[in-house]
Amino acid sequence: MPSLLAIYCSPLEQVLQQWNEAASDLGFEVLEPIVAGCGSWDYLRLNGEEIFVSISSRSIKLPDDSVWVDLWGISFDQCTDLFPKVLELPLGATEVIVVFDKDLETCFATYETCELSPEQLIEGYESSYLTDALHSLRAFHRDLLGDPERWRAEANERGLGWKEVGDYGVLNVHWEERGQRPPALDPLTGIPTENAIFKHLPVDLYPPHSGGDPLPEIAPGGTIFVIKLSQAVPNPDRAHQPWRDVSIETTRILKSLETDEVVLGRYYSTRRFALVCPGLARRDRSVLLETIRQKLTQGFTDVAHSAKGQIYVASWPEDGETQRPIFDLLWNLESRKDGVSFGRH
Repeated sequence: MPSLLAIYCSPLEQVLQQWNEAASDLGFEVLEPIVAGCGSWDYLRLNGEEIFVSISSRSIKLPDDSVWVDLWGISFDQCTDLFPKVLELPLGATEVIVVFDKDLETCFATYETCELSPEQLIEGYESSYLTDALHSLRAFHRDLLGDPERWRAEANERGLGWKEVGDYGVLNVHWEERGQRPPALDPLTGIPTENAIFKHLPVDLYPPHSGGDPLPEIAPGGTIFVIKLSQAVPNPDRAHQPWRDVSIETTRILKSLETDEVVLGRYYSTRRFALVCPGLARRDRSVLLETIRQKLTQGFTDVAHSAKGQIYVASWPEDGETQRPIFDLLWNLESRKDGVSFGRH
């Protein structure tokens, strides 16, 4: 079920006053005034349904404490209708998000803005979308936004929606696909998704991506290569189509390496791929690593665009004896400095 979160850098009393005064205009039936705290089912109704609302202060990485207005128990369509109305309220939120509630606590810019660029933030949003179909609408106030053109360019290149509405920049992370279950095959390249990769890694008691399917017998040692595309060249206008072309061609190149011992899959984004090699020991992985690098550097000769990027490697049991530590090691690729570069420089 989706949720709507509005984050304010304003005193708690002002936020409470605004939401109590604006509740009827937002379309709510008011049962009793909203108060600060952990929330109640007894404050508001929307179309006859009770809505859970919580307004509370939080300490996060901002100059002042923030105030969160958190609504759930609403449908996708109700979230879509509420979103622009919240942006029009006179006391402007720093950020307004409509997303699945399980994503609400972790994936928004106010924690990260001082440390991550718009490019890194949007990449994280897109990867989260592919992980669990976490489609979202995200509005950033101009005080938080910085240079809107950087957001516009990155969103356009990734095939995401971007527009400026009043004091906000609004990022659409595939919201039109809301509520759909992620497919078993990547819709662009036709290769399996990350489930096909993780089922070949040593199993945790609660594996992150088993999908409930029977898991094959796992080799006692093995290696996984993650290929991250970081640039499609040439692409001076930062258009989306070159990325589609490059992703398709990267798939063709990597499929040439597939064998019974080398399994190819997407890795949480159309810009990321993985080759998992059960049985390939850490001490023996350098030959295949160099083969991947050479093929991705030299293999775009007959197409209009080529790729630049990095290859990351993890082996078990040395880098983790089960899925979880290997997953954690590879997840935040942006912060790792040990990638092997490929592409013509």
